[in-house]
Parts: sequence; structure tokens; C-alpha cells
Amino acid sequence: MLKSDKNYPMAEGVTDVNRKKNRYKDILPYDNSRVILSEYPGVPGSDYINANYVRGSSGNQRAYIACQGPLPNTLVDYWRMIWETEVLVIVMACNEREAGKYKCESYWPVNTDETQQYGNITGKSISCLISINCILICYLISPYLVEHVKWRQVCPDFLVRTFKVKSDQEERTICQFHYTTWPDHGVPSSVTPILELVRLMRDVQSTESRPILVHCSAGCGRTGTLCSIDYVWALLRTGKLREDFSLFEIICDMRRQRTSMVQTLEQYILCYKAVATLFEQHLKLIDAHTYENIDLNGDPLAIEVSSLKNILDSIIQNNDNQSIENNYEDDNQSKDLDVQQCSKPQFQHQLEIQQSRSVKQHVPSEHVLRKQSNKSFTLNSAKLSVYKQQHLSLDDLELDDNTTLKVRMATLCQCSPAGRHFRSVPGSIASSAPSWRHSIWT
Repeated sequence: MLKSDKNYPMAEGVTDVNRKKNRYKDILPYDNSRVILSEYPGVPGSDYINANYVRGSSGNQRAYIACQGPLPNTLVDYWRMIWETEVLVIVMACNEREAGKYKCESYWPVNTDETQQYGNITGKSISCLISINCILICYLISPYLVEHVKWRQVCPDFLVRTFKVKSDQEERTICQFHYTTWPDHGVPSSVTPILELVRLMRDVQSTESRPILVHCSAGCGRTGTLCSIDYVWALLRTGKLREDFSLFEIICDMRRQRTSMVQTLEQYILCYKAVATLFEQHLKLIDAHTYENIDLNGDPLAIEVSSLKNILDSIIQNNDNQSIENNYEDDNQSKDLDVQQCSKPQFQHQLEIQQSRSVKQHVPSEHVLRKQSNKSFTLNSAKLSVYKQQHLSLDDLELDDNTTLKVRMATLCQCSPAGRHFRSVPGSIASSAPSWRHSIWT
């Protein structure tokens, strides 16, 4: 059993009444950021679900909900959370079964035009009587009627489903993005479908006014990867990218809100690849349009090329000709330690994740991640051709004698300590879209 840091207690998740609501005994929600459901009077633990709110780039404390995949005994709580938090977009990054193991209970009707009920069997709100100290208390339980309206295979890697959910005489339309090809215990070979999913997700919900529900099986590894990529993309869209940008710090901040966000080294590298691709695409977008930066008074501002170049150079470079993979192997020689949060002043604790219920694998300690984030990652010559295939465009790549991958950056976006904003330009950042891109609603 993992030990909880005293500054980030997980007391609710270990209570006897809530213990069976956790898919993995070592992945529990922090008490200070957990999603709290409406409580049924006299029903202990009725406000509990294994999920946490995660802050977004706008500063909204509830931009995301990072949640485990529902269990058979938490399906009603799952829909109750969706309804009470007014979620309209769900991102699912796992399959119901992977490698012969159950990863997530199906929480929607399988067939289109089929309706499934989650809650009491009457289909109506019912009054429930419970006795507390010989006093009868009455409360209402409303069912959730979920209709599977339609689905569409947007690309080979993910599909989109549309649900209509009814409760208390109210109906809402909910969109689910289901990434179906994320390999078990691995990462996708290309960042292109991931970026396309995030783009379409933000086409449906462009702001952080209500939370987007992101889940995988445990609700931390793949979930954290998707949240961090969307977070950085939002910084680019809104012109809030700053000179002190640090993907490492963004991920650490997410880990203070939900345990083990971005679980493995491979997921960590995937985040960097996706962010580098976003920067490259945004550069091309800038080159393709007349671009004007303005301050709060509407006066033009000069684009700070050098400071922005440093941001991307810090993402893809190598300072000592040693790859991130070698650092990972060296760090795995250290002793087993309990999982602790990134809030520690010195990142000396090695993370341990449970890849399955019987097989465990170590991921790098956070002080190594910091070292790696400062120099980012390098790609050897054997991997360069694969890397090129995985990105939409790599016209600005140069390879030196040490087979170190570098990116030449001309301009990116307005960025300064004052947090200046820029005028948005037409089109999507992912302008070089693959041929399978089309509207999810057509």
C-alpha cells in the first residue's frame, strides 16, 4: 500500500465504505481536490468517487476531471458525477479490456438508438426511506437514462460517440472521444492522432467554463498525458506562453492535484514530442498569415523571437550526448521507494506504478525528470526516420555530428513576462491535417 504524503492526504479513499470503489488500491484521489458528489443523508461514502479536479491554463481550478475508469459498482456514481459537474465532453483513453484484463466498465449502451438506465429500476425519481437512530429520513434518487445516439470512426485511432442523457426532466447532449489504439503499457507511435483528438475536443468545447472529463483505467497516466498536451495547446491558442515555460513544472503541478499524472518515462517523452509538434505547426501558421501583435492599448508589439526560440530549444536539445533513455536506465538501478508527490523540495523519491495487479515497473525519480526536462530528449540516428514519420512536418530539423535533434525556430507567438496577448489567426494550429480529418458532426 502506498503511503500518503501528510500534505496531500487520501483519507477518504481508504475508508472501509469507499475501498471497494477504487479500481487500484494504490491510485487514490487527494482529499483536497477530489470531486465531491451530493451526499445521500445517512449513507456513508455516498459523496465519494475516485476522481480529482485539475487546474487548466486559464487558472480555472476545475478545467479537467481526472477519473479512473468506472467499476460495475460505481456506474451510477459515474453518471451522477457527470450530471452534477455538468460535463459535456468525455475523453476515454483506454478500452474496456486490454491484454485480457478489465480496464474500464462500459458506461454507455452498445448499440445506437438504444437507451440504458443507470439508477433505480422504475425510471422515475423515487423516495427512499432510511432509518437513522430510529428517525426516518426521505431523499430522492433520480435515474440517468443514457441514449446512444450515434458514433463515428473519425480516424483509425479514435471514434466519437454522442449520448443524450436525461434526468429530472432535463436532457443534455454529451460527446465522448474514445481513443482505441493506445497500446497497453506503452504509448502511441505517432502524436498526430492525439493532437487531432485534442483539436476536435476543443472544437466541441473551446473554453474551461465547465470541466472536461478525462479518464483511462487508473485515471493518471494516459489521462495526465492528454491533459498536459491540451494545457500547452491552450497556452498557444490564448497567447499565454511565457518565457519561463516549463512542461516539467506543468506536469508537477498536475501531480499535486491528482496522483501519478503522466506515469511513465514513455508518456513523459510523448508529451515533449507533442509539444514540439505544436510549436512547429504554430510556426508554420504564423508564416502563412499576416501576424500582428497588439498590447492592451491596441498598439503593435515586436515579436520576441529570441526568447521564444529558447523555449523550443529547451524542449529539444541534448547537453551531454546522453539520451533520456540512458538516464532512465541508470535511475532504475536505485532502491524501491514509496510514491510521494512533486511538492517535495528535493525530488528524491522514485515513482512506482502498478501496470497490472501483479506486475510492477519503475519510472524515473522526479529529480531525474527535472534534469531531463532541462535538456529534454535527444533522438539517435536510428530513431530519426521514425520520428519524422510521426510528425506532421519537420522541415526545420537539423542533425549535427552528434546525432542530436535540434529545431530551428523563427517565430512562434508573442511571449513576455508581462503575459502579452496576440491576435488569433484564421485556421487551426494543426493546419497540415491528415486526409481523414472531417467534422465529427457530419
